[in-house]
Amino acid sequence: MTSTFGPGNSSNTARRVAVLISVLLCFLMQFGLLWQLREWIRAGNPDFVNFYTAGKIVVTGNGYRLYDSALQAQIEASLAAHSSVENFLPFVHPPFFALWMAPLSVFSYPVAFCIWWCCNLICFWVALWALDRALGGLALSPISILCAGLLFLPLHVAFVQGQDAVLSLLLFSLTYLFLSRGQDWLAGAVLGLAAYKPQLALILLVLLLLTRPKRLRLAGGFLLSCLGQGALAAAVLGWRVVVGYPVLLANFASSFNENRFNVNTMPNLRGVLHVLLSGRLPHAVLTAATEVLSALLVLAAIWALRSRTAQQQRPELRYALMVASTSLAAYYGFFHDMTLALLPLLITWRYLTDTGLGSLPLRLLAVTEAALFLGVPLILFAPHLVVPVLGCTFLCFWGLLLWHLCAQAPYSADPSHQPSRLASSPY
Repeated sequence: MTSTFGPGNSSNTARRVAVLISVLLCFLMQFGLLWQLREWIRAGNPDFVNFYTAGKIVVTGNGYRLYDSALQAQIEASLAAHSSVENFLPFVHPPFFALWMAPLSVFSYPVAFCIWWCCNLICFWVALWALDRALGGLALSPISILCAGLLFLPLHVAFVQGQDAVLSLLLFSLTYLFLSRGQDWLAGAVLGLAAYKPQLALILLVLLLLTRPKRLRLAGGFLLSCLGQGALAAAVLGWRVVVGYPVLLANFASSFNENRFNVNTMPNLRGVLHVLLSGRLPHAVLTAATEVLSALLVLAAIWALRSRTAQQQRPELRYALMVASTSLAAYYGFFHDMTLALLPLLITWRYLTDTGLGSLPLRLLAVTEAALFLGVPLILFAPHLVVPVLGCTFLCFWGLLLWHLCAQAPYSADPSHQPSRLASSPY
């Protein structure tokens, strides 16, 4: 009975109260943002308009014309004042993603957006819960929750634009949760659901297949998930739409004006190179250099993850490097897609909390991590610097994490700490 009221119990209670207050503050901020932007949303300005348009095409029985530019432009023009036949936001996601959006298009656009906002909110908190479970139930502190929910600018952009980046965060978090439990087939199936962003899902799949055991189960789950979604899309939309999608994707850059997809808004390796070298190199040379360096970045991550030192490190750190590499190497990775960076940031936060900052690499890693949460104040004082600064900082974060995995002796937790239950995982 006495232990019930002991200092340990009081500490746990205080932590739970602090976590609850942090969550409530994040909810208030996110719903306050939705209220402030209600007129902007009603005017059809967010990127969500192209998801809604795809769903509307499906529910009106025109699924076979899903990628018809004229039809997309016509529907978007009826929803958004700024949209026209010459200037509209095309839907270029895989066909099955239009089926996901179809139920929302039954509602009016403002109502559909609010429902999607709430879905994203649920995805965000379930993603944090999944990460917390994967790391043994001690991953999230009140400060890390506040930083993730209030200070991480890409997350707010994803909410405001009605984008799918928060859903990607959830699926990548669930993928790691299943991997940490040895459920590779389920992990592959969940990653297959994330194939609506093939440039992200395929890179992570390659990294996992080349750096961990049980490859067949992982690949099998991914393949079955993709085939199932493709078969459903073919049944509803027609096989021509599904078979023709790779061609559409290959011709995307030439089919649509690239100015509508400003590379300077990409905080990935491509965006960093474009900021530094655009105007100094011919476009074709810059494109080739971007592709080569992105491939080298992925190869460097594979080399590091397969090294003996990295194999002895904590498994969540290796997954953090995989996700960071995926985000940086993706050819199309817009500002809202950087929401995915929350996963390696929160994993590393937990690791630094356990180990402390006893070495120079760890101190530098902590500095770069803290800088990545400064997007909100930065946009108030120097908005033109937000994307290049965060992109360069995230690249430094990746380099320091890779350095740590390759050079640091395997972590041995102090008995006073309570490290992740996965520290000895074969993953």
